Amino acid sequence: MPTLRRQVEWEAASSLIEGICLTLQRQPIISFLPHLRSLINVCVNLVMGVVGPSSVADGLPLLHLSPYLSPPLPFSTAVVRLVALQIQALKDDFPLSHVISPFTNQERREGMLLNLLIPFVLTVGSGSKDSPHLEQPEVSLLLQTVINILLPPRIISTSRTKNFMLDTSPAHCSTPGDQGKDLRREGLAESTSQAAYLALKVVLVCFERQLGNQWYRLSLQAKEMSLRKVGGLAFWDFIDFIVRTRIPIFVLLRPFIQCK
Repeated sequence: MPTLRRQVEWEAASSLIEGICLTLQRQPIISFLPHLRSLINVCVNLVMGVVGPSSVADGLPLLHLSPYLSPPLPFSTAVVRLVALQIQALKDDFPLSHVISPFTNQERREGMLLNLLIPFVLTVGSGSKDSPHLEQPEVSLLLQTVINILLPPRIISTSRTKNFMLDTSPAHCSTPGDQGKDLRREGLAESTSQAAYLALKVVLVCFERQLGNQWYRLSLQAKEMSLRKVGGLAFWDFIDFIVRTRIPIFVLLRPFIQCK
């Protein structure tokens, strides 16, 4: 990463991305350009800190970067804004799930949470008039992505049909690439759980109004996190955050908190 930092003119790259954002705002038609999609793909991988073989086809050398050594903040901010504008312009043709998903690799998960999901939520959930706005399904996807990291879905294999079924627990939903294994058994690294709880706090605060019909389900998931001791101290820090901020889930969890 230090070599990459010396070779890339990050300030110039940031200005270039900002220019594309301005052009995209004024001329949304450019969102259909295939080269723009390739550029977004490369930039997103750079921001997450891990660039794999999928980006080689887009002209980027094979690099393995630490998620904690992501590009400078101005570049990352510009990329997040570009992603938000592209999603707003193309809607169903460029869904949020193409960019944000609960990777099974620990480094990719942490890079996605710290360098992409959290800045993205802060960008679109700031309430600014100039900020792109998300629809309800996209907000739900952001929340469920974080929940799926803390409470991975359990995939059950049936011997007769050789098909995979998802556990019907209301706390889980399926994600592509998870079939055939129980992600719950793999455990969760402390750093990953801390990043996930931080992302959960940001999502709940930024989209408090949009989550009106999901607070009850989220309260059940929080109780399951406690039962399974997900994140250890990070979970109780999350509960303390709920108590201090008095977000709607506090009312639902108050009896649970008083018993602890």
